Amino acid sequence: MARSSTIGVPSTSLRRRTRGTTHHVQPLVTRKLRKLKKIIPGCEEAGLEELLQRTAEYISFLELHVIILERLSNLHGASGYSLSETIS
Repeated sequence: MARSSTIGVPSTSLRRRTRGTTHHVQPLVTRKLRKLKKIIPGCEEAGLEELLQRTAEYISFLELHVIILERLSNLHGASGYSLSETIS
């Protein structure tokens, strides 16, 4: 007895698990993109492609700042210096 081909047809349990997930995912993605637009400078009106490009650039920019601040901290011998000591 030959089996019928089911390539590309999801199982019943998979269809049940994923039913309606795109309905719930879309508003979540939209909310997160709105928040990202507020975080990344100059992206309030940006489209998706520009937003993602600027996000990648901003992450690189922040990483560079961390490196610079670490090196400045090491240069000035502030590695054992904590912010909480200056506040008290």
